[in-house]
Amino acid sequence: MERIRIVKLVTGEDIVGMVTDKENVIVIVRPFQLVTRPVSESVTKFHLGFMPWAPFADKYTVPIMKHTIVSVFAPDEGVLGEYKKLTENPDSGQRSLLNEESEEKEIH
Repeated sequence: MERIRIVKLVTGEDIVGMVTDKENVIVIVRPFQLVTRPVSESVTKFHLGFMPWAPFADKYTVPIMKHTIVSVFAPDEGVLGEYKKLTENPDSGQRSLLNEESEEKEIH
């Protein structure tokens, strides 16, 4: 079953994409790395952006070995909505990058 999930890797990267579980790997389609930037003068707020991850993969499909994964979890509504916007147009592919209008989050 294919689901939109965030995959936390042992490298510390958070990758969001459509995930399918296989025997020794998970396959992630249209992956984006979640990137954060601090909001100036704040220790609890940050900007969240999406950066293409493995943008040259054939059909935007990347297998990830399970031993390199720390966790797999559902994204919150904000991340899910932004990911869907980036991927709803097939021609947009992997070209959307972090910009100044990225989502702002606050750590509670």
